[in-house]
Amino acid sequence: MALIGITIAGPKLVKSNFKVLNLMGKAISPVSNFFRDAGLKINGGAKKLFKTQDTEEVDKLRIKIAVLEEENRKLYSTIVKSEAIKREYELLETTNRDLVPVKIVARAPGNWFDLFKINKGSHQGLKLNDTIVVAAGEEGDAIEGLVGKISEIGYDYANVTTINSEKNKVAIKNMRSGDGGIITGMKNGLLEGYMYDRNSDIIVGDTILTSGMGEVYKEGVMVGVVDRVETDESNLKKNIYIKPAVDTRNITKVFVVN
Repeated sequence: MALIGITIAGPKLVKSNFKVLNLMGKAISPVSNFFRDAGLKINGGAKKLFKTQDTEEVDKLRIKIAVLEEENRKLYSTIVKSEAIKREYELLETTNRDLVPVKIVARAPGNWFDLFKINKGSHQGLKLNDTIVVAAGEEGDAIEGLVGKISEIGYDYANVTTINSEKNKVAIKNMRSGDGGIITGMKNGLLEGYMYDRNSDIIVGDTILTSGMGEVYKEGVMVGVVDRVETDESNLKKNIYIKPAVDTRNITKVFVVN
């Protein structure tokens, strides 16, 4: 009878136990969820805190780098200007020409390196076709580097066409051999031209000067150094490619040979 009673009571007891466990689960579940949610929030908050701190540190480093880069640019600019001033001083001390200092005040939009305007003109004694030079060369060895010529003159301004332009032909000579030629323009950073005699004695490394022929450019102004020589059999001439003495992209002050 006892077994029967237990058997009969068993399902009720089990069901009762399930109810008790279910009630306990419902009671414990909010507590468990609370601690779980709190843990997640703490963990997320910690990650967010560290992430914010990392971001702030990165931002501070970026600012420091930007400041250092700006200081470096200013220092480099000062050094470049200082070297340019020294070369200009050395050129004025050693040249036997009458050089008039002028500033570049504007450049042509379409041909940035081919044409620019200077701040002096006929009122200051400048003339059409006057030769324009700049102090070039290494420190302690300042030279007159050819820039171009005055192609238009005004009362207090002048336009300068550089040797980069195809409109500006320059009569040249090889300083070593004396052979003559002409510069016709610039391509890929090199001045292009040819020698009058296809058998000219000219090699890589030769120094090229203005010849003074045509009475446009003053004689003996440094044009550049020969970078490449090619013989053109079809046109019976010797083509030359010259590394210019002057980088017209970076000049702001030039001299007029008066």
